[in-house]
Amino acid sequence: MEEKKNIVLIGMPGSGKSTIGVILAKALGMGFVDIDLLICQREGCTLQEILDERGLDAFLQVEEDTVLEMDQRGTVIATGGSVPMRRASMEHLARSGVFVYIDVPLEELERRIHDMATRGIAFGPGQTLADIYAVRTPIYRRWADATVTVAPGGGAASESMSAPAPVTVHWLDGVRRAPYSSGKRNCRSAVQKCEPVRAATFPAPPPSIITAARQSASAMVEQAP
Repeated sequence: MEEKKNIVLIGMPGSGKSTIGVILAKALGMGFVDIDLLICQREGCTLQEILDERGLDAFLQVEEDTVLEMDQRGTVIATGGSVPMRRASMEHLARSGVFVYIDVPLEELERRIHDMATRGIAFGPGQTLADIYAVRTPIYRRWADATVTVAPGGGAASESMSAPAPVTVHWLDGVRRAPYSSGKRNCRSAVQKCEPVRAATFPAPPPSIITAARQSASAMVEQAP
C-alpha cells in the first residue's frame, strides 16, 4: 500500500493553519502536528519567551532544527508562519508532503491579530504585519502546491468574490520548487519541472475556509504521485 503524503499547511500568522489542520486531520483520518507546539515541547518554553530571551535569529534556528527532526508520514502539519523563511526546512518538508497555502488578505490578518508583540510571531525590530506580509507572501506562493484563498471576513473566496459562485482551488502538477536559488535572498523560484495548472471547482454555495481547505487537501492526496 502506497504511503500517504503529508499535507503541510503554510501561510501567515493568523491564517488559521492550526484550526484548519485539526479539522483536516479528523476529516481525512490522518495524524496532526503543530510545529509551534513541537518547538514549545522541545525547548520547554513558549515561542515568545524564545524570541524575548534569545532573539529572532536564535528562534529561526530552533524552528529549523525542530523541522529537520520531523519524520511524519500521513500527517497534516501546521507550520509556523516563519518556517518557509528557511530553505532547509521547506526542502525537508517537501520530501514527504504537499504544501497547501492558506492565503488570507492583509486586511483580514490585521482584523484578527491584535497581540503581535506577545503572540510569538517572528519579526525584526520595527517591522509591521504589513512588512512581514510583503516579504513572506511571495515565498508562500512559490512553494504552494495548492492555494485556498480567504475572503475578507473569513470565508473562502471565489474568483469573483460574488456568491453563490463556485470556489476554485488550484494546484500545480509535478512541480517541485527550489526557492532561494543561487543562494540569493530574493527567493526567486527555480522550477525544475513545470506542467499546466489544473483547477478543481467545487459547487455553490461557497464553502467555508475549512471546507475548502479539506477539499483542496483531499484532491492533493489523490493526485499526488
